[in-house]
Amino acid sequence: MELSTQDETIRARLVTIFALLRAPFEENLRAAIDAGEIPEIDVQETAEAMIAYMEGCMLMANTRNDPELFRTLAPRLTRLCVPPSLAKPAAANLA
Repeated sequence: MELSTQDETIRARLVTIFALLRAPFEENLRAAIDAGEIPEIDVQETAEAMIAYMEGCMLMANTRNDPELFRTLAPRLTRLCVPPSLAKPAAANLA
């Protein structure tokens, strides 16, 4: 990825790869919205945020050589689907 700022071919390939990764996230987000499971959100932006979060989790887990870190952080990914204004207060989540 770091070479993508220096090589257009690599950058273009990574853009394609991330678009392929984003598609299933977008499809699942749209399905969740249609089913009333999550509120209306910007699907493309949220999918990109979810991928960025996952990439960051993987980077941190690799850097620390600790796969458990990924298992701990990854489930929090779903919080990106609910805008803060619609999220329940933390105390309500404990009930």
